[in-house]
Amino acid sequence: MTPLRIASIILVLAAASDSINYVFLKLLSSIGIMVTALVSAILILQSITFTPHSILQADRSAACPVRR
Repeated sequence: MTPLRIASIILVLAAASDSINYVFLKLLSSIGIMVTALVSAILILQSITFTPHSILQADRSAACPVRR
């Protein structure tokens, strides 16, 4: 992934979390973004917990091949 793509993904996620805050939570902007970031981090950690080990092992081996 290029740095430009990563920056655009972060910007889109921040805008989406601010929109969710504006419509549903109605908190201050910085607090709402922090709350949605916390919730999304917890969901990511939970999804990693329930992912089968074989999928995680395959992704790890494909991302970082061992050179001998």
